[in-house]
Amino acid sequence: NGKEWRIKLEEVEDYFKTLPKTDIGKYDWCPEGFSQSLETWCSEQVTDFLYKKDMQRVMRTKHLFKTSEGLFEIRHEVKVARIMRDHPDAIILNDLPIDEALAIYKEATNG
Repeated sequence: NGKEWRIKLEEVEDYFKTLPKTDIGKYDWCPEGFSQSLETWCSEQVTDFLYKKDMQRVMRTKHLFKTSEGLFEIRHEVKVARIMRDHPDAIILNDLPIDEALAIYKEATNG
């Protein structure tokens, strides 16, 4: 019923209040960071899902790699050895565990 749902929601929100703040020191206008909440967690999950979907779409047909110059994609026909020869600092996202690749992808695309 509605009352039980509200009680459970309060419990969940209370849990999120116990979590450490995020983005501490990241923004001059809010150096203390942000409190976590169910709403922000849900938003992050949807954002991650969309970034992952976009990244995996590219990876189906291309090598996705990051260098000090930025994020690049190149056809699968181009061998990884050539990428590494031309860009010795390259990180091939296709070869990484998905969570690690996603973190790099998000950072490189200002996610």
